[in-house]
Amino acid sequence: MYEFQFLDKFLGDKSKYAPLFTELRKYQSEENSPPLQKDLLKALGMNRISLMELMNELFEEFQRQLWSPKAYNIKETEIWLLAVSNNEMEIVGIESLEWIPRIGETVFLHSLIPVKFGSSYFTVNEIIHEIGGGVHKIEIHMHD
Repeated sequence: MYEFQFLDKFLGDKSKYAPLFTELRKYQSEENSPPLQKDLLKALGMNRISLMELMNELFEEFQRQLWSPKAYNIKETEIWLLAVSNNEMEIVGIESLEWIPRIGETVFLHSLIPVKFGSSYFTVNEIIHEIGGGVHKIEIHMHD
């Protein structure tokens, strides 16, 4: 439900969406499944058309806010290389990258990954971006 927390931060105080967010907050924990549409209709006293219109307006407002210049302030970027070879993993944090490799690309990491692997060439198999708390975290998962 991280998406909800993000939406709540940007739009939760808008009176138009307040009843919807109040209801959705009840389902915030990971143990709870998101509410069924019929449950939202009953709790909000709305019909399906009204709920869909509200959700569309919410989405459009979210897009407008997200693309504004100061929508989300990123203060720091963390870059982590996770290299796997012979069932061993090495995790290295680095200061910066000139470019982020694409999935499937082979990268040469001789100076960053210890020699114990016996290989300095790694193929990128996954890239994960996480944004939260003002930090953009990039994990680049690779194997030899």
